[in-house]
Amino acid sequence: MKKIILILTLFSLSFAQNVKVESINEIQTGDEHFYFAKFNPNGEEIVFSKDGYKGLYSYNIEKKSITKLNDYDGAGYEPTFSKDGETVFFRTDNFVGGRRFSTLISQNIEKKSEQIILKNQRNLLPPKLSQNEKINFMLNDDLKSVQQNSLKKGLAISNSNDIFVHIYNTKISLTQNGKTQILDPIGNGNYIWPQLSPDGKKILFTDVNSGTYISNLNGDILVKLGKANSPKWSPDGNWISYMIDKDDGHRITDSEIFIVSSDGKNKFQLTNTNNQIEMYPSWSPDSQKLVYHNALGNIFIMNLKITK
Repeated sequence: MKKIILILTLFSLSFAQNVKVESINEIQTGDEHFYFAKFNPNGEEIVFSKDGYKGLYSYNIEKKSITKLNDYDGAGYEPTFSKDGETVFFRTDNFVGGRRFSTLISQNIEKKSEQIILKNQRNLLPPKLSQNEKINFMLNDDLKSVQQNSLKKGLAISNSNDIFVHIYNTKISLTQNGKTQILDPIGNGNYIWPQLSPDGKKILFTDVNSGTYISNLNGDILVKLGKANSPKWSPDGNWISYMIDKDDGHRITDSEIFIVSSDGKNKFQLTNTNNQIEMYPSWSPDSQKLVYHNALGNIFIMNLKITK
């Protein structure tokens, strides 16, 4: 376990009566570079990975320490947690003859002990925690689940009737009650970053040509947000975080972080820097913090004060 220094940078810009950036904490990691950070459900740990989603590392906020969990290829791509935050679930990738084979693994964060749920599967999507606290994953167009309590007794995989969204051939695939439908909300869209709202009634998604939208489960557009890359619902469903980035065709040259109310009416820019490229914000469970990385691989925790 490696001790790190937490540097507090005061940053008290106020944008309106209901949104204030109170501070930004930079997690100093020496020569290490990390990306794609994410809070666990109790807000006590943050996981992140190396460049290219290589490996998983856990940062304990109270102890201010980093623990290396594993070094698997692809483990940092959309990991998810058990409801209690003690276990992280992730997909690893192995390429053989140009074909990807994926393994689904659960790992206890404190003990670092692992369990293989499925091994060397084709067409396995990253797992997600459902509203009824099951770990869901899509395998060969079938929605499966692992009950969390079954992990202590041996793995029990079953079909799931939960709601699950993902991208299939550039369109939005929505599975619920064992049935799948393909949604194309704007017509001839090319979609990325689909995400269910916390109440399971709406879908947040981005069309690569026209921007980010919110629809209902039938694909009817409810809100158009404009350019908003890597959008994420806040756990309370009231806000959406995102980045607005620019590139030169080869690399990202600029990026700032924003939030917008879920009705699209109130938008706030949270960063505005000349020497930083801030990217991929993700919410804390209390919807009062964001964690993100910059282009150099530094991780930041932004503390917000959001009031009505």
